[in-house]
Amino acid sequence: MNQWNGLASYCFKKKSQYLLALAFSFSGITSLAQVIDQEKNDLQMLEKRVSEIQLDEDDLLQSKSVTQDFISLGKSISDLRIFKAVADSKQKHCVDFKKMEFAGKYILTFDENGKQCRIYDLSFPNLKAFFTRKKVTSVPAVVPKAKDYLNWLNGTSEDVLSDQKNLSIYELAKSSWVNALRFKKPLEIIPGSKKFVFENGLPLSFSLSDLEVGAQFSFSETDVAEVRNLLADYKSSMASAMGQGNGAEFIPEALNKVVEKPESLLNGVQFVWNDVSKAYEVFLTGDFLPINGPVALIDFQTQYKFALEKMFRNVLSSALYRLAFRIPNKMVSSVVAVVIDDAFEQLELAYSYQLVQLEEALKTLSLDSRAPVAETIMPNKALDLLYGQQSSLFSAYITSVVQKKEMDWENFQKLGKTARYNVEKQRDVMMGRLNSRLVLEKKCDIEFFKDYFAICSKEGKKIALYSLISDHSFAFKNLGAPAVYNFNRPFQVTLMRGGAWVLSAALRIVGLPIPRSIIYRLDGILKRYRNAGILDEALLRSHFGYQKSLGILNSENGSMLNWLFVQNLNPFLPKSEASELSLIAKNRQILGINEVQ
Repeated sequence: MNQWNGLASYCFKKKSQYLLALAFSFSGITSLAQVIDQEKNDLQMLEKRVSEIQLDEDDLLQSKSVTQDFISLGKSISDLRIFKAVADSKQKHCVDFKKMEFAGKYILTFDENGKQCRIYDLSFPNLKAFFTRKKVTSVPAVVPKAKDYLNWLNGTSEDVLSDQKNLSIYELAKSSWVNALRFKKPLEIIPGSKKFVFENGLPLSFSLSDLEVGAQFSFSETDVAEVRNLLADYKSSMASAMGQGNGAEFIPEALNKVVEKPESLLNGVQFVWNDVSKAYEVFLTGDFLPINGPVALIDFQTQYKFALEKMFRNVLSSALYRLAFRIPNKMVSSVVAVVIDDAFEQLELAYSYQLVQLEEALKTLSLDSRAPVAETIMPNKALDLLYGQQSSLFSAYITSVVQKKEMDWENFQKLGKTARYNVEKQRDVMMGRLNSRLVLEKKCDIEFFKDYFAICSKEGKKIALYSLISDHSFAFKNLGAPAVYNFNRPFQVTLMRGGAWVLSAALRIVGLPIPRSIIYRLDGILKRYRNAGILDEALLRSHFGYQKSLGILNSENGSMLNWLFVQNLNPFLPKSEASELSLIAKNRQILGINEVQ
């Protein structure tokens, strides 16, 4: 709520300045009165359009969640430590002894007695393999106009921010939100962005650590002590469990540094000027990804591990996000909050995306349960754990342990079976509903494709591929199934998602002079569209990868596979098959596997 009370209301109060800044960016042919009248009309139209969009219950709950009281970082970490201590005493860790590769990018490990330990994902980036500097999003130099948001809502993503590309660097600098930032020291500026000594100009690049964040951007000593203790526990238990040489996935020292000095995290976020797009591209460096080696997505003996780490990441990101609002300068505060919010959200989406790919690989194995590899891997057991560790049932289980309730420690797989049934039932219901909408509303001739997808054709010509297991709200109503591939314009999904991310970031950083409730709704629409269908695509990508390994992937699906890499804008994941193969090879070496077994 502070984010909107701070900057959005600030922009609302400064409506006249906003309109004047827009007027300045137009050519002299257009009069000031015409510019202001046009922008007022666009703002009114934008308010009307967004007000008519019906958001579902999840969107409304997400909007309300920012008003809830925040439990201190120290208290949350203390609860996680209690659970971990109890869990460690009840379940034995499994030491990696033998390794077996399957499906081209997963490693199943066993202890010396042949008991399953964990499944590693060789295609998950980490500091030792692949991750150096990755682009998160872009933020335009000047405030996007209402017209830009209307263009996006109308589906004309090519026209978003088109006016800004024709402005000179000096015109951009005069009306840029960057002028409101406060830097610790002078930075090198873009040539031509400054004419007079009293002007700021635009920096060529800057990191969040260059900004003045104030003395209150820190956690309490109690919070720091609790985090330090939890990470020390984690380091010792994981090192002994995984055996010598592999090391723990997460680097306790790096996370300790973030908690003890949150400002250190800001070093890993860089804004770099792009003269073509007239925007700052936002990059994350390796400092932002405290993952040291190959990631284990499933742990057979300590099934709570994945959920515990996820809860820790959520607690830490929430605490850092709220910490950003202690920064005195409103613009600096908003920039830091938005980057932290988006980066941690994308990190969680990366985990979810990789889990869905693993789900598809395990389901493929389970089709022939009598095959030797399936008997060894036991894919159905792995699937139950995969579903269970992501479900709300698992979080409730952890909460019960913290409350000192007696729990059945053999119950994890039962939880997973229940969660798996619920997910598959929900997908079945969604498929029936969305298939009907494609036929009745879009007038599609439907051809079902790979379990959860449908090709929409009209007059014998393929139009688009839709996911049937998720929907999205956009422009006036819920439009049902999201398109994950356009046969005529393969780049369309990438353009619309990219535009949604840019406009969402700009909206949260610089705002618009419209009511806060409208900003809530508009940002919800942008975020929902940006992520619509992405996790579903993971099923498709895994399937295409399997087909390619068998040599049966046709050219049309091969082209679709290439675009599935590109249109997943997540900065933590590879953007091409070649990058993924290189990542897999490096992670193989880290785990001591030189040949496919």
